Amino acid sequence: MSIRFRRQTGKLASNELGSIKIMVALATPFLLLVTGAAVDTAELYRARINLQNAVDAGALMAAKTLTATGSSSQGAAAGEELFYGNIRNIAVEITDANISFDMGGGNCASQPVVATATLRKRVFFAFIRAATTDLSVGTGRPSIIDGRKQATEDQRMVTMQASAEVMCGGNTIEVAMVLDNSGSMGSSSKMGTLISSSTQFVNTIFTTATDQGVPDSVKFALIPFSAMVNVGADNENASWMDTSGVGTYHHQYLDWESDPDAVKVGNSYRSSSGVPLTRFTLFDNLPGISWKGCVESRPYPEHTRDTTPDTARPETVFVPTFSPDTPDNWTGEYEQNLVAPTDQETCTLFQSEYHSNGKPRNKRECELWSDGHTGYKHPQDQKYLPYWDDGIQYRLGEYIGSADESQIWKDGSKISEEKYYNNYLEDDHNFPSSLGHPKSASNTGSGENQYKRQRWTWKYFSKPNPRDVNGNKPSLPVIARLQGGPNIFCTSQELTSLTANKSDVLQGLSQMVGEGSTNIQAGVAWGWRALSPGLPFTEGRPYSVVDNKKVMVVMTDGNNTAYPITNSSYSKMNKSYYNTWSFSESERIFDGFDAIAHPSHDYSTFRNAMDEHLVETCNNAKAAGISIYSIAFNVSNGSSVKEMLEQCASTNVAGDKQYFDATNNSELAETFEEIAGQLAKLTVTK
Repeated sequence: MSIRFRRQTGKLASNELGSIKIMVALATPFLLLVTGAAVDTAELYRARINLQNAVDAGALMAAKTLTATGSSSQGAAAGEELFYGNIRNIAVEITDANISFDMGGGNCASQPVVATATLRKRVFFAFIRAATTDLSVGTGRPSIIDGRKQATEDQRMVTMQASAEVMCGGNTIEVAMVLDNSGSMGSSSKMGTLISSSTQFVNTIFTTATDQGVPDSVKFALIPFSAMVNVGADNENASWMDTSGVGTYHHQYLDWESDPDAVKVGNSYRSSSGVPLTRFTLFDNLPGISWKGCVESRPYPEHTRDTTPDTARPETVFVPTFSPDTPDNWTGEYEQNLVAPTDQETCTLFQSEYHSNGKPRNKRECELWSDGHTGYKHPQDQKYLPYWDDGIQYRLGEYIGSADESQIWKDGSKISEEKYYNNYLEDDHNFPSSLGHPKSASNTGSGENQYKRQRWTWKYFSKPNPRDVNGNKPSLPVIARLQGGPNIFCTSQELTSLTANKSDVLQGLSQMVGEGSTNIQAGVAWGWRALSPGLPFTEGRPYSVVDNKKVMVVMTDGNNTAYPITNSSYSKMNKSYYNTWSFSESERIFDGFDAIAHPSHDYSTFRNAMDEHLVETCNNAKAAGISIYSIAFNVSNGSSVKEMLEQCASTNVAGDKQYFDATNNSELAETFEEIAGQLAKLTVTK
């Protein structure tokens, strides 16, 4: 029985297996249909994701190129190139794709860049797709395509669509371009590259970030800097300029106290007729010379801040630069000593006779004096004119003078003095007679007696005759190579305050030249003041305005520089050439510099002090809401300026410093393009 049972079981198993095979055979078309549909669905989903990503990337690239170049055609071409590259890379089986761009009139701040793409995707199980379209008559069920029936091309393809919109920037943007105009920028085509790169930058931002719905949505300021910043000679009478002479350092190196015509009124001075005595007064009295527009740094710490200028606070107003006339060199001439008249040189030889119209007359003039001078007048006392006339002969050697003269000036020792740079006036011009003689022993000789003549104020009045300092360059140290006079080292182009007028900014850029030394701190300070809503310039929007960006782009090709006097031919009394902190003899450049207790007057120490001033100014500006981009242009590796510029730069949302190292001319252009793209703040909106 057990045997029969096993046989029956085997037969049953055989019958069941056959049934399963039949069922599988019958179900196979439906299984294939389901499986193929699942495979195609997954593949199509992946393709749609990849298509959308490619469209997004293309739209972003189109907008980015638009912001970098200002060209709609270049933007569309760049977007197409990236789109097709991504399609080929991520889906090699894609056989048909197309993308088009609407560049929104070239202004992606007001109108988005719109990209629209289509993709025809080949389905892997095309015969199943075809089968679903061939229903058996009367059954309502899909039939199986045999080998003789082929899927049409349309049945093999699925068409997909995707689009993206990209907007640029926020509502408004204010940019201050703080650009190095020092002498080194005049070499190796650097200035030409800077002008072309920054011009493209300005054009790009105006083209791509202008929001047509917001008045003056894009504004630029241009701050060229060298040793100083030129705020514009037209601002001489501005409320924030020190026009009354109350500024903390307004009268430094001007000795009004010794001027008989000056009267002190509070912290300022007036002439006896009530005219204010200021640096502007001195400029007004120098024929052919006027203030060019540069200002000195405010006292520490105000020069690192954006404090509103107020005449009630002398440290906050801006004082015009004025490099004083330095002392003459009277070496070889004679000091003048005041002596009793009995020591006066006398006439020791009279002319034998005097002829007039060929006829002798009864009049004889002095021919030789006791000290060797010749001529009928003695140069030290021209009032003494001994001669024979009307038959009267003065006794030989007797002093003849006015009855009230008790003392006279007489030659003393020969003068030995130092040579100074920037000596553009004669020290003894308009010397007050009440003060004696300009060449007295107390006013001559190397050291303090000669040095105090730098502070004489009277020599600027009563029609002074400035030397041709422009044509007298051989008298200046080689290190300067600049036009002398009170405006020395004021070499940079006048700044352009914040404006929505693009042509004004471009004109300022085109006029930049490379000359003078480097003071990055002054540039950053005035860049901040240009963006600020308060005085001295008020074109900036309030910091509280929503969706307004305040941006400063700072570029330099080298270290901060102030020049110590190292030329052995020149006096070291001032310790440095004139700069925005005046002479370093005053040690104003070291105010707030805590690294060295007793700093020396040399290149390295000046640079370290200026670097510290710069970083403090940058930190203050960033704390106020200014976003700083910094660029080191063609700066040698290992230079401290790179580290300093990186400290000055702001940090973006990704935690990266907005600092760029452009090692050559082409990289500078690329850097400005990169910053333009970042400022556009591209956003995919759809």
